Amino acid sequence: MPEPRPIEIDESLWPLLTIRYRGVTTASQYAELLAARSRYLDRRERHLILHDMSQSSSMSSGEQRRLQAEWMKQEDARMRQWVVGIAFVTDSVPLRLLLSVIQHVRPLTMPNAIFPRVSEALPWIVAQLRQSGLDIGSPSLLAHFGLEHGRSLG
Repeated sequence: MPEPRPIEIDESLWPLLTIRYRGVTTASQYAELLAARSRYLDRRERHLILHDMSQSSSMSSGEQRRLQAEWMKQEDARMRQWVVGIAFVTDSVPLRLLLSVIQHVRPLTMPNAIFPRVSEALPWIVAQLRQSGLDIGSPSLLAHFGLEHGRSLG
């Protein structure tokens, strides 16, 4: 069985774009992710991003933060136009704190929230998609993330 990639991009529930981080991500892998995110913006379609960092084993490096800052400057206008929300998922207290500090210093211009588990992020994701006139269907969302079908997402 192939080893999981450190960063996996899942567009199967578009307009929900799920980015999963596993283990340690190198600066070059992170640069590839940013290039991929630019290609999603090239689509000129509104979407929501779920950053699932629940299986990540490290915080970003200084080089990754620099790449992210440069990319955000370059893509700011397109992010505001096409990204309807960003959900961050991590149960790591240090990473949650870092995300909160970054949000305080340089707030995102679109709705965003930090959650300890994907299951807790899903109602927020569904609400943001609906508020934006987008929908992927709660049953398919629950099934995709392996959650029970009887649960309501709002």
